[in-house]
Amino acid sequence: MAQLRAGIGAEHAAVIVGAIEGCLVQWLADDRISLPDLTEPLLAICVDGIRR
Repeated sequence: MAQLRAGIGAEHAAVIVGAIEGCLVQWLADDRISLPDLTEPLLAICVDGIRR
């Protein structure tokens, strides 16, 4: 299991959930959006950004 860097809290979780929801809304609203294509950038920013 990955360890989180110091200072990560509930606010960070809310931002990550918001980013995921935002991607889903964009995908639902625009059929040109590829949800799989959003996976790598989302993981790079939201998940890798909080790891130690």
